[in-house]
Parts: sequence; C-alpha cells; structure tokens
Amino acid sequence: MERAKTKLKQVYGMEMAEVQHGKQKAYILLNNLDMTGTEDYIDSSPDEPKMGLLMVVLSIIFMSGSVITEFSLWHSLKKLGIYKDKSHEVFGDVKKLLTQEFTRQTYLDYNRVLNSDPPSYQFQWGSRAHKEISKRSVLEFVTKMYGKEMQVDSWKSQYKEVLRSEGKLTPGVAKNGI
Repeated sequence: MERAKTKLKQVYGMEMAEVQHGKQKAYILLNNLDMTGTEDYIDSSPDEPKMGLLMVVLSIIFMSGSVITEFSLWHSLKKLGIYKDKSHEVFGDVKKLLTQEFTRQTYLDYNRVLNSDPPSYQFQWGSRAHKEISKRSVLEFVTKMYGKEMQVDSWKSQYKEVLRSEGKLTPGVAKNGI
C-alpha cells in the first residue's frame, strides 16, 4: 500500500487519503495542485462546471458558519438561477448532484437535522473538501466576487477560521486585534 501511495504521488501527482464515509472508511485520490488560486483548481478539473458549482456551494456553507440548512442553501442558489426542482441546462438535476453525487464523493455532508418535524436537512463540508480545498482559497474566492474594495480580513469570523485552520491562531486567542 505504501509503495502504491508513493507511485501515485510521484507519477500522477495524486495522494491517496483515508476519509470517513458514514461509518466506514474509504480511500480517495487527492490532487496535489496548489490550491491557493481557485481558478487553478476549477480550470484543472475535467468536470469544470460541476466543480465550479461545488466551489460556490462550499463558499456559501463556509460563509454561513460552516453549516447551512437545505432551505437556506436553495434560497442562496436561487439568486444565481439554480433551482431545487428544476433541471439546470449545465448541471442537470442539481438536487441530485448535491445530495447524492457530491455526498457520495465526500465533498459534502448532507444530514437530517435532529428532532426536526417536518424533517429538515443541512449541508456541511465533507471530509474530502476538508482535505482538498483550503478555507483560505474559499475566502479568497468570495472576496474576489465582492470586488477590489474587499480584503480577506474584511470577513472577521471567517478570517479567524482560516487562521485557525492554518494553525496560525489557536481557539480563543486573538492575534493582531482579530
């Protein structure tokens, strides 16, 4: 297994990683591309449009405090012309893409909210998203969408989370007035 991991990394630039998929462990291949620029990530994907949508969804989740209800996510996507019950000309059945395909690929976690009646669901980043996509790249992606007047540190709580994820800020400890 170790030799296979080494060869995958040397020859193909891919890293094998173990992730949780429900109660089971699974193995996925991660690209070793520099993820600091989201354009590089999206352009490098053979499934570019779907990965672009994934980046938008992960951004919405991150900017919403790392968890978002299904209702709120669809409300946000509706503003982009993407509807839950309407086939999209590029993505097809978006509900199936988010709740089944991206969930199966462990980019997203889609879970029922406990004790909700009627049943409601929420989305979070999946284990693969945590391994492949940096929170900094997502925050930079969002900042670019807002234009030149915004900086990554304009988003105080998200920027703190980026620093925590990079090990530059420990929980409960402020640095540089952040």
